[in-house]
Amino acid sequence: MVGVILAAGHGKRLAAELGIEQCKSLLSLEGKKLIDYSLENLSLLGVDMIYIVVGKYAEDVMRAVGDSYNGIPVSYLIQKKPLGIINALMVSLPHINDETAIQLGDEVFIANRSVELRKEWEKRDVDFFCGIVNEDNEKSIKENYSVSVDGNMKLISCVEKPTEIINNYKGTGYCIFSKDCIELFRNCYGKELNETANLCDYMNVLVKNGKSGECVNVARQEVNVNTIYDFEYARELIKEL
Repeated sequence: MVGVILAAGHGKRLAAELGIEQCKSLLSLEGKKLIDYSLENLSLLGVDMIYIVVGKYAEDVMRAVGDSYNGIPVSYLIQKKPLGIINALMVSLPHINDETAIQLGDEVFIANRSVELRKEWEKRDVDFFCGIVNEDNEKSIKENYSVSVDGNMKLISCVEKPTEIINNYKGTGYCIFSKDCIELFRNCYGKELNETANLCDYMNVLVKNGKSGECVNVARQEVNVNTIYDFEYARELIKEL
């Protein structure tokens, strides 16, 4: 299994709020950089290789992380156009031909379940895992994505930034895909993409093409750090551990 961290975003909103010019994934949060939390999750998941998709601040990320993490080789891929998650994943396509776990470079998980997640992945007969957390704050779900599931937690569909909330499941950027799902991604998005597409688009395509996805709890809580409020909230949650 390989891991892909998406860290090419500029984080303009948070940078403006903090009054800094810096890669968001390199912000320090309770003794770690934001990207360290993503690297730690993938390490616990047991990936054999980590690719980090970078953009404007590529050199800064390379210097900060280096060429390995906990003994796992790390390589860097450049996203030339800031066109969202699907475009970022397209950058990794020529380099991956295996089960793939993705993780956002600005996402913090509290009490992550990476070790358990790997065990569940190996024993369950599904094509992909959609990582979710139980979220009581409807605003937080609306700022991320929602999932519709059947009685066995199989994904029916997902909606980016939904206006209506049907359950307390909040979708995250932490997902695992089989080799077949990666091949389908290659067939669907193998050519140049000149418009923004998100993770929900891809997972909905997988479901429509008969791939089975299960929504699994990946942590007790999750914070996608986009604003200074998110940053401070993540800090509070980490301090409570």
